[in-house]
Amino acid sequence: MKVLAIGAHPDDYEAGCFGTLTKHYMNGDEIFGLILTRGNKGGNPEERKNEALHSAMLIKMELTFGDFDDGRLPYDISLIAFLEDFIKKINPDIVYTTSQHDRHQDHKHLGMAILPATRSINEVYAYETISNTHDFNPTYFVNINAYKGVKQTSINSHKSQADRMYMERFELINAYRGLKIGKINDLYESFEVIKRIVP
Repeated sequence: MKVLAIGAHPDDYEAGCFGTLTKHYMNGDEIFGLILTRGNKGGNPEERKNEALHSAMLIKMELTFGDFDDGRLPYDISLIAFLEDFIKKINPDIVYTTSQHDRHQDHKHLGMAILPATRSINEVYAYETISNTHDFNPTYFVNINAYKGVKQTSINSHKSQADRMYMERFELINAYRGLKIGKINDLYESFEVIKRIVP
């Protein structure tokens, strides 16, 4: 099975769904990544690219970078067409991406553009970020207890972002999601189900 994770910036999917991606990898799935910007507003773009590549190595992810401007990711045909062309090339079975219910304009625009861009994909899920709004409504949960260490290592790869609060305490969100579904001793990544078609 082919799995594609898409982020607007380096470190988006590490915080949002790297435990789930690791679970896919351990199950023998092929992992692909697409990062739409180089994250230049949050640091040196070359450094951030190298950090993302280091993280990708943990799960043998085949990583591709877009060339969109950080902070100015457009919600228009240029983004939709870029995503659709890339998705057709990879032909993934599952896509993970950011939610349109997000305060960061880049995350929001990616979440909106993914709807038309994944019209041919059966399973599409939006992962949780620290900037989600209260409208983010997850109904799909993945236990990541066994993959907490790998997720922390992936996040630690982004050394240039060490001052960001999610870098050290990502597990608080994952523990909260476990608590909300009655699994008080477990860590869960949570997702909005954008589309799930069972053949």
